[in-house]
Amino acid sequence: MQKEAHEVPAAVLTVVEEKHQGELDDLLMRLYEQRARELRDLVLTLLEEKVQGERVIAEEHKQRRAAAEALSAAAALQSGGVPDEAAAKKLVEEKEKLAEEERRALAALAGDTQLRRAEREQGLAEAALGRENRLVAALQGEQLDERKRVVEERLHGALVAGLLEEMNAEEEAELTAFKAEQEAAAAAQLKEMEAQRAALQAELAAELARLDGLRGKADALE
Repeated sequence: MQKEAHEVPAAVLTVVEEKHQGELDDLLMRLYEQRARELRDLVLTLLEEKVQGERVIAEEHKQRRAAAEALSAAAALQSGGVPDEAAAKKLVEEKEKLAEEERRALAALAGDTQLRRAEREQGLAEAALGRENRLVAALQGEQLDERKRVVEERLHGALVAGLLEEMNAEEEAELTAFKAEQEAAAAAQLKEMEAQRAALQAELAAELARLDGLRGKADALE
């Protein structure tokens, strides 16, 4: 059965649309994978920095404990090796103080790492949104040009003009809807990140205040 003239481009356009949808799906998948790689690299970098920071803190306090023990031992030698209860008590207190300072430093490091992660994830999300909108818009512009060429090759006259106008309107609506969807998702994500960052800041402040309180009680008992 012979197809009507207007049915021919419709059938061709269906094939083109399927091709274009596949191209868009592939692009979105690549962009998603890029986001995942960037987030993974960020987390690994921050983890390495945190581990290195923990090593520095541990080494610093190890040396300070060793120095305190050396001073205590030197004081014992000067007194003829006779045990000095006051010196021994002072050494214990100094070690407890150093342990508390180490815990505080580690808590501050952990909190700072979480805050930096939240800030840098927000930066990644904003950059990714701009990149995705730009690439999707470019792809859809190329696809629109291809659909126009298909129509122009198979139809002529007023029918071509009508189809092209319809395709332009449809393309603009799709792109506007995509941008709105992306921007809404990004806004929700950024709002959630801001809330998480505020919660982390409050949690860190509370933990540091708790450690200060414990230190104050210990000083009061001395």
